[in-house]
Amino acid sequence: MFIRTDIPLAQQIVQANHATLHAGLLAGQSGHSYSKTPSIVLLQISNEAKLLKAHAHITSAGIPCEIFFEPDSGLGYQPSYTAFATIPVAEEIRAEFRQYRLWKTPL
Repeated sequence: MFIRTDIPLAQQIVQANHATLHAGLLAGQSGHSYSKTPSIVLLQISNEAKLLKAHAHITSAGIPCEIFFEPDSGLGYQPSYTAFATIPVAEEIRAEFRQYRLWKTPL
């Protein structure tokens, strides 16, 4: 899962959950079923432009994902893409994510 770090921390949590929900629905519609809970990895992206670039990279690698667009301008920023999540991926596909940074708590 990818989340922008240029939005408030509370909104990062909310937006990450929106993206995860949509990716879960996508996985279910695609017929994926899992016998155990998959690992969830949260990656940080500094802004919307870089989020869109990461999304393009991941989708070009053939990894199904859902990007979330926040339409509410009442959150202190313009309506924008805030997060995206992939369906669970196999071990051999995880290399596509190595160039991205793990999310860390803001100081």
